[in-house]
Amino acid sequence: MSTGTLPAWRQWLRGLSQCAFQANETTGALFAAAVAVYSVRMAGLYLLGAAVGTLVARLARANAELLDLGLFGFNAALIGLALGNFFEAGAAVWLWATVLGAVATLVAVAMVRWLPWPFLAAPFIVTLWAVWPFVGDMGLTKIDFDAFAPAPVHWVMAVLAAPGQLAPCARRGPRCVGCRGHRRAGRRRGRRDQRRFHRLQRRARGAGGVCAYRP
Repeated sequence: MSTGTLPAWRQWLRGLSQCAFQANETTGALFAAAVAVYSVRMAGLYLLGAAVGTLVARLARANAELLDLGLFGFNAALIGLALGNFFEAGAAVWLWATVLGAVATLVAVAMVRWLPWPFLAAPFIVTLWAVWPFVGDMGLTKIDFDAFAPAPVHWVMAVLAAPGQLAPCARRGPRCVGCRGHRRAGRRRGRRDQRRFHRLQRRARGAGGVCAYRP
């Protein structure tokens, strides 16, 4: 383990770009600028989170390859965005963006070392979910988005409807007419792409070349 082959500022910007699964400094800078157009405060939290994540990962001697890709700054950057989005402005938001960004990064470092599969945004999700019930005690005030009218939660129906959201639809289970339509459309596109591939392959062979197209 090491601090990576890239300088810290490049790892930091790549952490910003990983919000769209990119590892590019220019993309990260453009993302920060885009967030700033919406909210300078959220852009600051975004930049802070990625900086904290990158620094903590370097101090923890995290996986050098993932550090260079910006994947440790990425989760901490998401923490900054989430706190800026869900909670009212105040000093507590900046404090906890720093603390929870560090925690999410350490969770990511641990997942890399102990789990055999990619972690992606799991450290951010686990960290935010873990503290969500206690945010009132942390001095954070939730923003009331009032997106849905108050209503009782029917847990059984919600669980049954959840698989249908993969399509997406809100029918109970994934086998509604719309879902079947999505699957049929996908199969038709697959067959069409396959026919195109074979047609281009025959033409390429006739010209003495190789078809580079893949469906």
